[in-house]
Amino acid sequence: MRTVAYYKGCLASLSAKELDTSTQALAPKVGLELIELEAVTCCGAGDIHEAEPDYYLHLNARILRVRGGDRNHSLSGLTSAR
Repeated sequence: MRTVAYYKGCLASLSAKELDTSTQALAPKVGLELIELEAVTCCGAGDIHEAEPDYYLHLNARILRVRGGDRNHSLSGLTSAR
């Protein structure tokens, strides 16, 4: 089983809960163990993406940095957010 970091997304977790449900149900069937990221900020998929595209990229880079900053795990990224 391969361990991957998982961010279900802030907007997606509210407006498209089926993305998280289906991702978590499918992951073990394809050999993935999901480790949900904690203490990450909003990805900006809603209004921020439209109003401030550069800030949107900054927020997503920060999420990736949080994922990559854990020296104890070699985790690939996986997200259900758009």
